[in-house]
Amino acid sequence: MSTKMKSEINVQYRKSKKMSTQNQFTYQLKDFLYNMTKDELNEIRKILKIKGISKLKKDDLIDYLEKFILNDLEGIIKKQLNEKEVLFLSKLIENQGALDYHEEFSCYIEKFEKLGLAFLSTVEDGQKVIVMPYNIRECIGKISFLSKVKNTNDYKNQWIEIIKVLLYYYGVIYAEDAHRITEKLYGKSIGFYDYLESVIKIKNEIYNYDKQNKIVYLKEVINPLYIYKEQNSRIIDYFPVTKDMVEQFENQELTDIEREFLDILINTYGVLPKEAENILKLYINRIKNGYTLEQSMKNIFTLIKFKENKDMKEFLGNLVYVYNNTNMWALKGYTPEKLAKACEKKKSSIVNRNKIGRNEPCPCGSGKKYKNCCGK
Repeated sequence: MSTKMKSEINVQYRKSKKMSTQNQFTYQLKDFLYNMTKDELNEIRKILKIKGISKLKKDDLIDYLEKFILNDLEGIIKKQLNEKEVLFLSKLIENQGALDYHEEFSCYIEKFEKLGLAFLSTVEDGQKVIVMPYNIRECIGKISFLSKVKNTNDYKNQWIEIIKVLLYYYGVIYAEDAHRITEKLYGKSIGFYDYLESVIKIKNEIYNYDKQNKIVYLKEVINPLYIYKEQNSRIIDYFPVTKDMVEQFENQELTDIEREFLDILINTYGVLPKEAENILKLYINRIKNGYTLEQSMKNIFTLIKFKENKDMKEFLGNLVYVYNNTNMWALKGYTPEKLAKACEKKKSSIVNRNKIGRNEPCPCGSGKKYKNCCGK
């Protein structure tokens, strides 16, 4: 959320009642409670098991609820919230008491509103935002056990970042292998069950867990079991991922070779940037998913206009170079070039994928044999 958005929160509830436009950090719990009906306030009272105040007028009830919640905040959090809800609460505090609303947060905000901990609001452009009252945030900051929860969350996030890097290189990995490598990179012992529940099984947009086969795999892997089977045919360990690689890893960053190929598509062959990105993505995705060189290049030539036959031959050379220098999931994260060097004494474990037979059809789609076309 931008600083501007944070400073221009204009609270608007289901009843379309608006508070005066002011800095969201100054909103107190009382300000939010005033926008609730008497029935909604009584629901909070019942959840918190407060007796003897049902006949109070709305203003008096609001005053009582605010004092009660602030005085018993630690008890409310411990009794009413589970671990995931506490972690979400910590995330809200870390973001200065405001988070953009997403559908997956609905279960949290519904419960938080009924406890007076946070409320669903909207900003002037209609964006929904989860806002925590200032005095609630101030009190929560003094609760010691929440700092322990935050520390726990911090190191679990480190484990998650590590497995993201592992999957970038491997695509698929056996859960116990992921735990073993993560533990090595983290530098401390990690309980397998804790790792399984906190990292492997969590719902996310990047990877899935196959419980039956006990493998973790990226969502863009087309056939996880095929990749896993190919990996098991290798008599070499996974490509070594280092701490530096984890620290420097950026999910959307291109490799030097991919960036070079993208530049060639744009500057040498005149492909529009967006189309060039799509061609690169298609080609790399095929390579990583275990396609042969010929399969990976299928239809790629038809997406580019060549002036002369020699241009096609040069482009083919570029495709082969990218293929041989791309980290492949089926090769346990190695490129064919690096695997060849790592397995010099184990030649039987190498599958040679980087050559086109002279009598095979040319991958450019001309219909001629390779030796009579781009292979001249």
